[in-house]
Amino acid sequence: MSVVLINDESLNINRNQAYKDSREEKMTRGLIKATCDRHISKSTIVICDSLNYIKGYRYELWCSSRSAATPSCVVWVKQLDTTVKAWNESNPNEDAKWNPDLLSELVMRFEPPASSRRWENPTFEIEEGEELPFSAITAHVTATFSNHISMATSHNKIGDANYLHDLDKVTQDIIKAFLESQKETAIGSLVTVPNSKKKLKYTRQVGMAELRRLRQQYISLSRSLSQTKNDFTQRTQTQLADEFVDYLNASLA
Repeated sequence: MSVVLINDESLNINRNQAYKDSREEKMTRGLIKATCDRHISKSTIVICDSLNYIKGYRYELWCSSRSAATPSCVVWVKQLDTTVKAWNESNPNEDAKWNPDLLSELVMRFEPPASSRRWENPTFEIEEGEELPFSAITAHVTATFSNHISMATSHNKIGDANYLHDLDKVTQDIIKAFLESQKETAIGSLVTVPNSKKKLKYTRQVGMAELRRLRQQYISLSRSLSQTKNDFTQRTQTQLADEFVDYLNASLA
């Protein structure tokens, strides 16, 4: 089994340039994810040692791993903001230093991982001075997925017509309800949508074009991450709606 390390250095990324604005950052994340996608396989351990500070982006990486029927985990090295900034200031390598203002912005935007989210389970939290739990991490990432998971990620299992029809209708109804709710809902509110027991977090104004793009992405992901045929017929509209709400909350955060 081989190991591939993907980080700013391996991709010749200039940190202060790559994260200076949303356009540059989006291109940077796209490059990192595309590189991970090229290497993810059952015979390769991929270490994505990058910021990965947005939970929606971690969800995309998890989808790439799951689509390849391989295990994944999150390693979170926890540290106080003040210590991180002090380390940056004392770094003797000027080329590797973060711009202090940019570093502060990234710290403010950081979304902590949580094992309660299925795409961040397990999350190994490492405090300063602690040893990395190599044995636990290695045992997890080298584990063989069960037949159920392998079938769930098989691209040949597209699913039956009823499932796809329900998925199309449920996601369309949620998008329509969310668009309507924005006319009368205050930012920061939780929005009730059809069929789901969960609520959408209204964090900002979102247009039809962005919601349509996210819906198409989700449907494509659902095709590649679909359950076995028996599971298709057993899934309820509520389950489909809840999963789509989770996806939107992660993507729009």
